[in-house]
Amino acid sequence: MGLSSMDIAQNINEIQRINPVSESSYKRSVRVAGAVVLIVLFFLVSPPSHAQQDPPAPECCSRIFAAGLELGWAHAVALYSDRADNEIIDHLNLACRHIQGAHSACSRVNPAWSGYKFMIGEVWGLSGRLQKDPSRKTRKDISARIINMSKVYADSLRNQIIGGKKVHRDSCGANYFLLGFRLAYAHYAFQVAAEPDLPQKYVKRIRNNGLKRINWANRILESLARVRPVTGGCVELWREGFMKTTLKRMGNDKSLSNHQLASMTQSLWENTLTALNSGVPSLRINSCTRVTRSGVRSSAGTVLPHGPSLRGSGGPIRDYTNTSTHFSCKEKQNQEGKCCCYTGSHTYRFPKGHVKKVIARFDTGKKLNCRSTVKFEVHSGGKWVPVGIFHAVSSRGGNTNAPTDVSVSVGRIIAGFRLGDGCRCCIDSSEIWLR
Repeated sequence: MGLSSMDIAQNINEIQRINPVSESSYKRSVRVAGAVVLIVLFFLVSPPSHAQQDPPAPECCSRIFAAGLELGWAHAVALYSDRADNEIIDHLNLACRHIQGAHSACSRVNPAWSGYKFMIGEVWGLSGRLQKDPSRKTRKDISARIINMSKVYADSLRNQIIGGKKVHRDSCGANYFLLGFRLAYAHYAFQVAAEPDLPQKYVKRIRNNGLKRINWANRILESLARVRPVTGGCVELWREGFMKTTLKRMGNDKSLSNHQLASMTQSLWENTLTALNSGVPSLRINSCTRVTRSGVRSSAGTVLPHGPSLRGSGGPIRDYTNTSTHFSCKEKQNQEGKCCCYTGSHTYRFPKGHVKKVIARFDTGKKLNCRSTVKFEVHSGGKWVPVGIFHAVSSRGGNTNAPTDVSVSVGRIIAGFRLGDGCRCCIDSSEIWLR
């Protein structure tokens, strides 16, 4: 895996005759053969079979993060290694799968990488170029190209839907992608720096390059914490006790070996994937699918969802048809102020507006195999009007955790939505999306 001292000297001498890559922080980096990183994220490799949707599929955020990881590894391997072309190609191909997967798994209203087909062609083009000409110059060009591509790909994620229109502003997804990109580079750099045959002057230089990315990762967390989506929310990776403590220690503790730094970085990206997919309950970090919020609460406790307003008789009328406004009992946004227990109905009130349909996700759970009829009602014209029913079962197999999604057609101006079964089986939890 490593190079001999003579190989390294010849490699460095030749590199010094080649122009450095465009990003200033790489100006004094070197190419050596390090420990090859090829982490296959098995649960993320194949693109999801579903199409774009709202709410997004559970793997939406982790797909974006994983695309950043794979491009970060491809960039670092191309920069430091002369003997890992197959690994570079593998990382590029996996990045394509995650780019396509993110586009499929994320929002239809605000898609991740609407130009994903062009992006995939661009990344595959790098693989083809390396296969055709596996030279040091090609690897150098690919490494520099990935830097520029990563900036464009992150920027294309900086979109939010405000008033039914796409507005360019910082987003959760852009920060997830950049965080993966920086952590992957640092991971590989520390592995290279730990190579036993590498001269110390290059060890220090490459280690410092890895630590720069760790510092950048810390700043990305700070940026993530400042994002204020109009609808939805970011996974709170910045919480104390999660990543920040490790990142700060890596940046400040000079006694850490390069092997330790590599191991700590691997733990960082692995834990991030876990948080994005499943959350971290002990730190009150919700997963990607559980952080969506429709608005903020006023001092009186009334939920104020964001969205466009239309003027009509009786005051402003919102248009929810081009949004995915979300309410959840877990956020205490129902009038009952809780999810369970022994709750006969869940009632959501909001400023009146045009609603085409409501996606309701709920769980009844009084006991195993409890069967009840869940009734759906909308508040329209000052009264509650029935709009549908669903025959629910409280369990699947031996598990009482059996959430069900139901699409309820509305097609009118409403100011509330209620679902309930009279507590025959009781509503354990619920959340709704206005469309």
